[in-house]
Amino acid sequence: MNRVMLESIFRRTLVEMKDSPERSTRRLVDLGVDLCRGRFRDEFLLSTQAALENPNSAYYRLVQDTVFHVDTDKLLDFSFNIGYNGFAEGSETIRKIEKKECYDIPWCLTLEISDEKLNEYSDIIAQGEKLGIHLWILHAEYLTHTLFDIIDSHKKSSFILCVPPASLEGDMVKTADELNNLMIAVKYTEGVTDEDEMLAACRLLRENGLLYSVYTPYTERDVDTIISDDLITQVESYNPVMFFLSPDYKCPMSVRKRVFSYVNRTRKKQQYKTILWDLYYDTNHIDSIISDNCCQAAFNKVGALVSYQKKKIYTEYNLFEQKLCDILRSAFPKKAATVNG
Repeated sequence: MNRVMLESIFRRTLVEMKDSPERSTRRLVDLGVDLCRGRFRDEFLLSTQAALENPNSAYYRLVQDTVFHVDTDKLLDFSFNIGYNGFAEGSETIRKIEKKECYDIPWCLTLEISDEKLNEYSDIIAQGEKLGIHLWILHAEYLTHTLFDIIDSHKKSSFILCVPPASLEGDMVKTADELNNLMIAVKYTEGVTDEDEMLAACRLLRENGLLYSVYTPYTERDVDTIISDDLITQVESYNPVMFFLSPDYKCPMSVRKRVFSYVNRTRKKQQYKTILWDLYYDTNHIDSIISDNCCQAAFNKVGALVSYQKKKIYTEYNLFEQKLCDILRSAFPKKAATVNG
């Protein structure tokens, strides 16, 4: 089934979800199970199908709230860029290049945005798209029209733009409203972020029909707060679609495993009206489904490669001086399949 037909079905289902979120959501997942093949179907859709048998799942409330408050075109374009361009076509491109060139390619890429290098990111994203990458996590200190122009020029990719709440002002939010391939992720740091400012930023996004989430960077000292449920209870009050937990690249693996264990337990309970997502383990897991080896790459503001697996920064690789494919070929040569961890 081609993208046009799938979009038509999905659009109709989104309209139906406003009146019957339970039945329409189950129907959509059932359709995915019927159409999809391989590990995505077995590891994601079948488990989702089983989870939705719970009539008290908070995810039904999330679905209904989302289709009521988020523009339909935004839901369509953002999700289809990931699901169709990324998982369907992009993953095939990744596997072909990996097999031919013998190096690993991440299914999504994280970039810390440098204001001085803004004009170079469009070419970098184009390089990534040729490799099959269609999801980009961008970290910026504030919103700019140039950054929005870059996102708008790559309509086949989806972007998660992580910004502090102070950057979300009325005029910039209205400009962001023109982008259907964008999810804003509002940065929240417990004990640091002003609650009123955070609430005002999320309310502004909600009132303008934007797709938005919340993300929290964490280190070892933040773990007790995260696994106590205090953090997700607070974040849920902002009505985000997703809640991303992002470890510092130096964070010990033992700490990341504790957080991921909590994420899994919490998702299975389905008691919170937001989807918890571990930006290290969940991202790695999807990458291991697309190809045998986990590959996760990020680049800091000066263009250096940041490895979350190795917990180090590689200054010998620079995104502003070398082609993305050359960096990946050198930094992630193909080897025997590895296990997450």
